[in-house]
Amino acid sequence: MRRRLLALLAPLSLLALAQSGDYYPLKTGLRWTYSNGEVQEVSATRTINGRSVAVLTHSTGGKVTQEDYLAQAREGLLLHGSQAGDKLTWYEQPLLVYPAAPLYPGARWSTTTRAGDGSSVSLAARVLGSEGVVTPAGRFNAFVVRTTVVTSSGGSSLTDSYFVAAVGTVRFVTQDGSTVDLVERK
Repeated sequence: MRRRLLALLAPLSLLALAQSGDYYPLKTGLRWTYSNGEVQEVSATRTINGRSVAVLTHSTGGKVTQEDYLAQAREGLLLHGSQAGDKLTWYEQPLLVYPAAPLYPGARWSTTTRAGDGSSVSLAARVLGSEGVVTPAGRFNAFVVRTTVVTSSGGSSLTDSYFVAAVGTVRFVTQDGSTVDLVERK
């Protein structure tokens, strides 16, 4: 259950290209390293289940733990599915991870979909405001985005993401108060 929730939240840390160009950066080769040891890298574009998607690879200790399948659309950044190990989770309708650029304080969005196994996932988010944040990667003025994910199996999570346009997510704070900071972006 916890692993599935983490899999759903992982794409929040990297964002795809929006209509305004690099607002949500997703160029092949971009790489984010976080203080928890996770490295996220845009590794390729592939066609999966008939959809052209950007592949965001998550790894820890040099081992790939998950791939997320993202795409840009008129409405914003969409998550079509994820793969962890041999298990592919594909959504009947993609989840809206972020709306079309630009973000602004007070913005809200939500989406619900079903996975191929019949379970449902709901995501609701809002921009709480903006805040200065200092991480090992530098000083940033970030939008604070609160995201709640709920699954039909009863799992739920709440995460505050600190998003910077053209950079990506520079900090995560989970509901238990754990903080994960951006260490480096290449």
